[in-house]
Amino acid sequence: MNEWSVLGIDPTRDESEIRRAYVRQLKQHRPDRDPEGYQRLREAWEQAKRYAASESGELAGFGFQVQPGETGLTLVLNDDGVEFSGNGDDAARDGTEITDEDAEDIPQPPPAYSIKEINQLADRLLASERGMAQLEETWQRVAANGSLLQQQQFHQQLAQALVDRPGLTDERLMHLSDVLGWGLDGYDDASVLSGRVVWQLNRAARRTEVGASWQALLHSAGDSWRKKRMVALITGSEETLPLWARLIPNFLADMNKQVSELCSRYPELAERINPMVWQYSQEVPLRGTPFEETRIALSWAGIYLLLFWGVVINRSAVEAHPTWPVLTLSGVLILFYLYGHNLVFQTLRRWQIALSVWLLVEGILSALVVALFLVLMHFGLPKLLGNRAGLAGLFEIMLALIVLSGVWRIRERGVPVICLPGKLVNWLLAAPWNAPRAIPSRLLAVIIGLIAYFGGCAVMYEFFKLANNVLEHYL
Repeated sequence: MNEWSVLGIDPTRDESEIRRAYVRQLKQHRPDRDPEGYQRLREAWEQAKRYAASESGELAGFGFQVQPGETGLTLVLNDDGVEFSGNGDDAARDGTEITDEDAEDIPQPPPAYSIKEINQLADRLLASERGMAQLEETWQRVAANGSLLQQQQFHQQLAQALVDRPGLTDERLMHLSDVLGWGLDGYDDASVLSGRVVWQLNRAARRTEVGASWQALLHSAGDSWRKKRMVALITGSEETLPLWARLIPNFLADMNKQVSELCSRYPELAERINPMVWQYSQEVPLRGTPFEETRIALSWAGIYLLLFWGVVINRSAVEAHPTWPVLTLSGVLILFYLYGHNLVFQTLRRWQIALSVWLLVEGILSALVVALFLVLMHFGLPKLLGNRAGLAGLFEIMLALIVLSGVWRIRERGVPVICLPGKLVNWLLAAPWNAPRAIPSRLLAVIIGLIAYFGGCAVMYEFFKLANNVLEHYL
């Protein structure tokens, strides 16, 4: 069988046709499935390319002529060694034709490497940089002394040995690819490695990277008690979230952030994370409602807001002298809109009808609260500022702008109209924390904080007076 029969085409000097024939046959004789067939195909391709490059059709290195129309090559053993002849009669006359039995007696070249050497080489490559020097030395020997088939087997066996061992990094894999010409950084239809082996190598490198990331998490705690408890919770087996985790400010927020960042980069680690922590981190708030925060836990923002509104209530109570039911009502309203509606949402989220009714009722009540806030602010600011109409008007305008800014931001997030009042109340109560932090200038942040403080005092003062009058009138 000559090279043209192997390629499945007639003799031609068209290199494009030769290449297309080679690619077609390569699909049937892949090196990982049919090494011998691939060896024959590769040699036929090389011979055909040399024929196409030669005007006379002489195949360099073989000492015979191949003319179009000739078929069949006979392997002849002469005194000078093994050579090919294009004519069987001449072969019989000039030498001895080799039969299948005779071919088995032809001395084969010694193997250029051993399986043991491959395994040792793989171990050293993954152990240290010194393995690269041994790789270059071994590959030079295989390339110089080994046949094309042996070279192909060397690539396949070394790649498989690396896949079977832990510790293969992406950096080391790219270095190997550069040295051995694996071409892993791009697609090559004539690559020495099959697509399946390339996939296995990349997967092994990915597995090493994922394992290193998990180990880095386990050893990232250091001497910090907070960090140690967080890592223990992420990697542990607790079935419920402990109370202490909710009481440490920003603990759950930081834990959720770390889990999200870790799993967004390495999704494979999701199965190693504590199922309770993973489920907690995957809870998606109901967007477009006042209940975007579905978790009840302390945070620095929550502590600050509790202190802020506590000071506001205390200062307003000194001047307005509210009764204890009024004080209790004001505290309940603030706690409800800052935290309580989250708890209600978590309770009702499983029952859609009950949740819909609650959103409707809460929306109407919140609209009344917003209207009451605006009215009380209008009447309370002048009294709080000593009847300075100009200053009170300026503060009132700035507070109105803050309210409009809140409405605009909430609507940008796609909040339904029925949920807008409740979200606005929540936004206003959180404004003493959010507004100053959103301003880069410290001076402006202080001014905004003072406006929020005086506005809150004015509203609370008028609320106490109004509530006292209502209680006295009806009770």
